[in-house]
Amino acid sequence: MSEKRQRKSHATQFKAKIAMKAIKGQCTIKEIASHYGLHPNLVNLWRRQAIDHIPEAFSARRDREV
Repeated sequence: MSEKRQRKSHATQFKAKIAMKAIKGQCTIKEIASHYGLHPNLVNLWRRQAIDHIPEAFSARRDREV
């Protein structure tokens, strides 16, 4: 019988740090993933999520509440 693996849960700050490294482009996604022990698809996902939410950071407070 095999044991079920529990998925790792990563902190928000860690995800942001990895996403910023990927956005900066100083290292490849593969290099970042191998350095932190992550799958490259996960790094790409966090990068895309960060890029998609950047406009919200610069929107006015009244725009966010709508």
